[in-house]
Amino acid sequence: MRNLICILVLGIASFPIIICAMPLWVKTLSCEEYTVTITENPKNVFNLKLVSPKGVINLSQGRQVEPAIVVFSRGNTEYWITAETLSADTAGVLEIYQNGQPFSLHNCR
Repeated sequence: MRNLICILVLGIASFPIIICAMPLWVKTLSCEEYTVTITENPKNVFNLKLVSPKGVINLSQGRQVEPAIVVFSRGNTEYWITAETLSADTAGVLEIYQNGQPFSLHNCR
């Protein structure tokens, strides 16, 4: 079962607007100490939820750079999620880059 995904954005004159959509698909990967959940909504917007012992990171506006690679940015850190196919249950890799340099690599299943 897919959950309704909602985001809060600022509209005209900074009035908050809540936008909700059912994701086209949801993919959850176990990447060593990280649990990675990627969703794609009907407007081809990718969202990421990254859970680790250090906390939770939620990112939106991921960009698909190849058919099975989605990149999310936060400050000087990029999170690259690679899977054999994004919409199927397959293995993948989580790569984290800081300042354009490789920081860590995690195998996913």
